[in-house]
Amino acid sequence: MITLVIGGIKSGKSSFALDLCKNFKRKLFIATAEAMDEEIKQKIEIHKKQRGSNWDTIEEPINLLEAIEEAKDYDIILVDCLTMWVNNLMYHRADADEKIEVLVNFLKNFKGNIIFVTNEVGLGIIPSNALGREYINLMGTINSMLSKVANEVYFLVSGIPIKIKIEKKGSYKHFSNTDCEYYPCHKIENQNCLFCYCPLYFFDDCGGNFTYTNGYKDCSYCIKNHDENSFEYVLDRLKKKLEERRRGNEGNN
Repeated sequence: MITLVIGGIKSGKSSFALDLCKNFKRKLFIATAEAMDEEIKQKIEIHKKQRGSNWDTIEEPINLLEAIEEAKDYDIILVDCLTMWVNNLMYHRADADEKIEVLVNFLKNFKGNIIFVTNEVGLGIIPSNALGREYINLMGTINSMLSKVANEVYFLVSGIPIKIKIEKKGSYKHFSNTDCEYYPCHKIENQNCLFCYCPLYFFDDCGGNFTYTNGYKDCSYCIKNHDENSFEYVLDRLKKKLEERRRGNEGNN
């Protein structure tokens, strides 16, 4: 799941992005800002206190892709923010266009959970200097490219999140209810919440990993109805049950 959180300055982007991560256990924060002056140092300290001690943190101002590639043991990665990352690329005279393109191409096949925070810088006047125009053009490019590969995009206005994109492809087969306070309740990648209440619950031979506790069926550790193949699996089991019922009725007749 790739999520893009975009908005203006002090629109609540970072706070909202942190809130999206609250139900994940192993969390990584990738900070792109460089502490070049006292103001930025103070902002960095405020952000550290805001996210608390249950985060691992990597500070990477330039090689963002490498930092993401190395983060293999986390349930969620939060990158804050792309605005500073592009600024750093320009300041250090790196090839920003190439790095942006390589990052976006990598994300097209990304299988984990990652959230990017970025600024919408294109709603104001056009800068009078060439460097400013180059910067807003780069930001417009990366924001547009990332929004295309993202599963969800939120636009923050005055602290209010507006969901402006949600992945529609395959939604009849797969739905991740990331707004649920228990998500991801089974701690698996891209959990499918379509069958939150399993249609196979009352079948003794459902094929799932269940136990009986005090006479009740306990499916707490079963992911048969939540993994990437759950839609096909549930429908196949239901079809077999219907076929068994049909043959049974024909036999009685």
